[in-house]
Amino acid sequence: MKKVIILVAVIVVVVIGASSYAMYQVNISKKGAEKSCTQEAKICPDGSAVGRSGPNCEFAVCPTENSASPVTISEAEAKDIAEKTCIKGGESLTSGYYNENSKTWWFDANLNATQKGCNPACVVSEETRTAEINWRCTGLVPITDGNIDCLPSQRNKLCTQEFDPVCATVNVQCVKAPCNPVRQTFSNGCMACSNSLVSSYI
Repeated sequence: MKKVIILVAVIVVVVIGASSYAMYQVNISKKGAEKSCTQEAKICPDGSAVGRSGPNCEFAVCPTENSASPVTISEAEAKDIAEKTCIKGGESLTSGYYNENSKTWWFDANLNATQKGCNPACVVSEETRTAEINWRCTGLVPITDGNIDCLPSQRNKLCTQEFDPVCATVNVQCVKAPCNPVRQTFSNGCMACSNSLVSSYI
């Protein structure tokens, strides 16, 4: 009988020990999963800030990233504005496409008089509800000492949002001489030449 009591006691101790060990392992795995995220903030396009959260400590979604802003001018309205502004008798526009970045409608324009190497488009601004022709020209641009000179026709024109960085020579408006030009980086040549103070870029 004594042997039976000792055997039962040993079994109870083993069961209690195994249960305690199992609970200890569960608590360790839970603590490992509960990691804290760094206190960084991401500034959203609308000016608000979001922090890191979740098991992977990823930035929360910005309020403006959840839904695209609605187009406030329809293609038909934009084409009507484009036809009144950009084309004359016998000229025509193709179907338009909407650029969400610049908030503009683009219509390829079949014009009677087109500059060589150009593929004109009539561009309608959603914000101002006005239109202008973007000639979208390609071809040679005069080069001087490795610099590409900005031409008068390149000033004040609508540029694409491509990233092809250039280093531009910007003339300084100063009060006291000497006023040497400075070098400034622009996202592309079109953006550089649209600045009236830029004379050339590399």
